[in-house]
Amino acid sequence: MKSLGIRNITPSPDETAAQVSADFASGPRLQAEYLLGLGSQRLGYVHPADPGLAEFIKARLQLVNEVCVEAGVPRPIVREVQYQDGSGHAATAAWKQAGVTAVIAYNDETAADVIAGAVRTGIRVPEDLSVVGHDNSPLAARFMPSLSSVAVDMERLRLYMAGIALHLAEGHPLPEPPSGATSLVRRESAVPL
Repeated sequence: MKSLGIRNITPSPDETAAQVSADFASGPRLQAEYLLGLGSQRLGYVHPADPGLAEFIKARLQLVNEVCVEAGVPRPIVREVQYQDGSGHAATAAWKQAGVTAVIAYNDETAADVIAGAVRTGIRVPEDLSVVGHDNSPLAARFMPSLSSVAVDMERLRLYMAGIALHLAEGHPLPEPPSGATSLVRRESAVPL
C-alpha cells in the first residue's frame, strides 16, 4: 500500500465506525464523568458539521447519554458548530439560557469553537462554562484557556485500525479491542462548579 502511495486507511464507516468508537469508548465516558464529578448537572454536547463523522458522533453521544442516565441527570443538549458560520456563538447562548454549565466537545477544534463563541457571548470559560475536548491535539495545550482533553493512544489505535483493515481485505482474524487507550488531561478549561 505504501508503494502505491496510499497514506491513510479508513475501513468502511458502516462496518467499523461504531465498533472502533465503542472500543475507544472511555474517551466520551471520561469527559462526561469528569464534568459531572466537577458538579455540573446540566451538560451540553457539541460536534462538528461533518457528515463523514456521523457514525462516530452518534456512537460517542450514545456513550455520553449512558453516563448521564447512570448519573440520574438529563441527557446533554446537543449542538452542531462550524467555525466559519458563528454557530459557536449561537450554541453557547442557547446553552446559557438552558442552564448548561459544562460542554463535552467531539474534538479539540470543536471545543475551541465553543470557547470562541462563549467569549463573543460574554460567557467566561471556565468560570461560567467548563469545556472538555477530545484527542489532546497540540491546540489543546496552546489554547487560552488551555483545554482539558482526552488523550488517545494513537499508536494503539493505528495498529487496531490496520488489523481491522486486514480483516476486511484479506480475512485475517479480527483484532482484540485494546483497553486503556484513553486518558483525561486536565487543564484550565474545566473547573469545579
